[in-house]
Amino acid sequence: MPQLYRWTRKLIGVRTEQQLRRLWTFCVPVRHRSGAVDIYHCCVWKTASQWIRNIFSSTDIYRYSGLLPYAYEAHEGRDYRTLQQRKFDRPFPTRRIVTPLYISYESFTALPKPCKYRAFFVVRDPRDLVVSHYFSSRYSHPGNPGVMGDRARLVELSEKEGMITTLRMMADRGVFEALRSWQENSTADPHIRVFRFEDLVGTEQLRWMTRLMEYCDICIPQEKLKAILNRLSFERLSGGRKPGDEDKWHKYRSGKHGDWKKYFDSSVTQAFEDVAGNLPEMFGYDRA
Repeated sequence: MPQLYRWTRKLIGVRTEQQLRRLWTFCVPVRHRSGAVDIYHCCVWKTASQWIRNIFSSTDIYRYSGLLPYAYEAHEGRDYRTLQQRKFDRPFPTRRIVTPLYISYESFTALPKPCKYRAFFVVRDPRDLVVSHYFSSRYSHPGNPGVMGDRARLVELSEKEGMITTLRMMADRGVFEALRSWQENSTADPHIRVFRFEDLVGTEQLRWMTRLMEYCDICIPQEKLKAILNRLSFERLSGGRKPGDEDKWHKYRSGKHGDWKKYFDSSVTQAFEDVAGNLPEMFGYDRA
């Protein structure tokens, strides 16, 4: 089923998929309507954002929330702005789960929103973000003008030089600044929660995903949530590999946390600290 789903998605695209889902909902009885008028899945790149979008796009999520998924770039065009430049002067459609929304905290607070909303931000160890960005840009991400430009720069570099170049590009695009903005400010708004990527995909996945659903007032039965997670597990999506069994050419490359330790030597670590400072410790990640 996951392979058939991915083939179908390649043919129809996200926008068409979501339009078909909207038509399909006329046949789906809603058993619980979330108290949130809109839900915002906020993040930076390489935090399993498309995987989370797929979870929130499941029919049973709609059945137990009454909210449809909305991937704004699929409807409104690719957004090439840095995360800090992403300003929106009009609200997104209501009764939607906006997923994913790559954005800084300051840009999110300026977004026109209904009074009753829930937002969550997904963080990942920033050092693993660098490694994931590098391998995605260098090998596996589907080509678009931005990715192809990055790939052309990276193909001529050694792996270590590529990692350093990648983290500097991430800094230029506002990734580390956006992470810092969410860490420093998110507790000021009771409508916002921060969840760790490592929890949502780890050994306690069901417990943490249940917490996320409860926070969003999505009353999905646990057995149905478990079925969604099984259907979208790393092993199934990667073609049968276990977490840690790496394939650098695959979108789901490794599925292992702490991968940065294999690639960060002293020079990469120093380059990272020059642009990101103490971000890992700010989010509670171990220094070594």
